[in-house]
Amino acid sequence: MSEFPPAKKPRLSFNSNPKNTQVININNPDIKYPTAAAADIVDWDHDCDNFCINLGEGFSSAELPKICKPIMDNPIFGRLRYIRQTGVCFYVFPDTSHTRFTHSLGTSVIAYQLVKKLFKQKINGKPPMTGSEMLCVVIAALCHDLGHGPYSHLCEEFFIQEDGTHFTHEQMSTILFDKMLQDYPEIKTKLDKHFTNYHYNLIKDLINPPPFPSKTSDSWNLLVGPEKAFLYAIVNNPVTGLDVDKLEYLFRDSKRSGVMNLTSENIERFIKKIRICSTPDELKYNWLAFPESDAENLRSIFDARKKLHSTVYSHKNVLAINKMYVFGGKGH
Repeated sequence: MSEFPPAKKPRLSFNSNPKNTQVININNPDIKYPTAAAADIVDWDHDCDNFCINLGEGFSSAELPKICKPIMDNPIFGRLRYIRQTGVCFYVFPDTSHTRFTHSLGTSVIAYQLVKKLFKQKINGKPPMTGSEMLCVVIAALCHDLGHGPYSHLCEEFFIQEDGTHFTHEQMSTILFDKMLQDYPEIKTKLDKHFTNYHYNLIKDLINPPPFPSKTSDSWNLLVGPEKAFLYAIVNNPVTGLDVDKLEYLFRDSKRSGVMNLTSENIERFIKKIRICSTPDELKYNWLAFPESDAENLRSIFDARKKLHSTVYSHKNVLAINKMYVFGGKGH
């Protein structure tokens, strides 16, 4: 197996003085993964490759693929243990001191439960995805927040790209995913048994999706065909915004802050009722949907998001502390 090409290290510019700051493009380096041909890989089997993890917060013990363990033990992923999930909210809501590490684990657990449910739904007599694509979703959920810096979203205020826009943690997450595979080849060696270039690129696409095709689009721009478009709705839903990432943080943040408590029953019902359906519009792609009978559960999830934003994330003291950090960080 050939070696990786030399890494193009992503650099960010600190936005302490926007007029004099040199800005750097942080788009993903064009890494080509040296992998086996599609005919040489073994489709991942979700029935015989799991380990138990205790997440607390109402999750109790849950299963994750054993192949994810080297990622969890990696220092790039391990740094999430020291990044607070809710930024500076803990100054006002002291119990919201949980981290991106536990959130990422919880998100991957929900994603795993969801894809196992969807895998049972047959489309034209076949499973809607391969086992390796299931694993892509779980790893994307696990690594979706790799790119967060100190105090989570607050850190994004300090870095800009060469076009003048702030970088997003999703962009940085894909860069750090590349770096993890490159700097720790033992992880990639295990994944290569089940992955080709397509799978590695799919993971990054699920973390940071491209603009979703519309009726006016000239071409289909997703890595998968319309029959598998629903894969993009699981980790970072570009259409409705309702995905396993938001479900996990709304559940955990509401429990920790004591505001608008979601329960594990909300998550269980979400997974139980979800299904793959074909959209009625001209594009005719498969997406995730719910029966009308589940409207109340979905409403409670969106109500929790609204309540948390108005009461916790946008609390006047939280916003004031955010301003103080930004003001101090820019050298004023």
